[in-house]
Amino acid sequence: MGARGRQTRNRPGDIQRKGRGDTHHGSGGLGDLVIRRLAVVALAYRTLSIPIAIVGLVMEHVRIRTMPALVLVATVLWVVNLALSVRAAREDLPPWLSSWRFFTADSMTAVLVNVWAATLVPHGALLRAGRDPFTAYVVGGTALWTALRGSGTGLGMVIGATGMEFGMLAANHAPVGETSLIVVAVRVLGIGSAWVVGWFIRSFASRGAVLVQRRSEELGREKERTRMLRTMHDTVLQTLEAVVAAAEREDQPAAARLGEIARSAGSQAIRLRTTLRQADEATGPLYDELAPVIERFETKTGIPIELVHLGATPELEPGQTEALLGAMGEALRNVEKHAQASKVNVFLETGDDRLRLVIKDDGCGFDPFKVRPDALGIVQSIVARLEEVGGRANIDSRAGAGTRLVLWVPR
Repeated sequence: MGARGRQTRNRPGDIQRKGRGDTHHGSGGLGDLVIRRLAVVALAYRTLSIPIAIVGLVMEHVRIRTMPALVLVATVLWVVNLALSVRAAREDLPPWLSSWRFFTADSMTAVLVNVWAATLVPHGALLRAGRDPFTAYVVGGTALWTALRGSGTGLGMVIGATGMEFGMLAANHAPVGETSLIVVAVRVLGIGSAWVVGWFIRSFASRGAVLVQRRSEELGREKERTRMLRTMHDTVLQTLEAVVAAAEREDQPAAARLGEIARSAGSQAIRLRTTLRQADEATGPLYDELAPVIERFETKTGIPIELVHLGATPELEPGQTEALLGAMGEALRNVEKHAQASKVNVFLETGDDRLRLVIKDDGCGFDPFKVRPDALGIVQSIVARLEEVGGRANIDSRAGAGTRLVLWVPR
């Protein structure tokens, strides 16, 4: 069946629109919004923890070797985290923020800074509360990376932080005994609590987003069924009734009855086509341009696509429409060449300030962070197209779990 036979379309107002915050976000706008806010909170926590720790050391008159160097490093970390907090709070999370390269650099920086700071504190003093100025920084980092990369990464940070704490004690020449083990356990417990909070919120966001998406799709299908049943009643059934009535008339010769049947069928066929065309036009010109692209893909590949349309489609600038169609075409070509998918879902959704197009397949998936910078298909044909018109493209994929591409442009 062609794409138009399976499309779920809704008139304006059929489904309540989602608000801002739809990015890459795993399972939909809701999940993305919650994860983004958790990342913002974690970055803000790290930003605040740095000056609080330094001020605490000063107020307690802790003698720090090369105090200016500690203040300089703390200032650099504070500026970087403040900039990331503002960036994440004002717009969608940049793809590089959750990359393995940035994760490695960020986590190694935290470890090295903590071990280095332990050497500046008077020997043995690290066991006292407040003498580990950057441990709170690791707490925020654990929550951040659990939100961005999942519970496995967060758990790895907790394990790594345990080794880091023992390394700090060794660098500080602190005595190893029952007291040091208790101190390490308490600090690791604090870091572990950040992992638990991040894991819980991320799981809640993902499950909630899946439920919202499924409910939205169900509502869309129910509306489509109602509309199609009404159309069938007003056109096809009336045609059949007219054909039966004409066939049962015995006061006319057979030729006259056949002519009347033909005229009734022709009239109702015109009416049916007009009704269907008007229904398509009610979705907007962008929808009408997407449908042929999907139908050509299905005809060429045999891979079925379900197109779900949520909310009214606004008028876009020509450049925005061209960028969306071009990026979608490139995404479908990638599905055809590489994904080994058995089905594709396409969601066209209107938010308060943007239009979002989601393309999701159940194929083999890949690691987006291993894509070469000069890869024209993703970098130029998808990401660059959207950025040129003020939009964004976010890719969420991993091996064996399919690929989810989110394209959006501002309204």
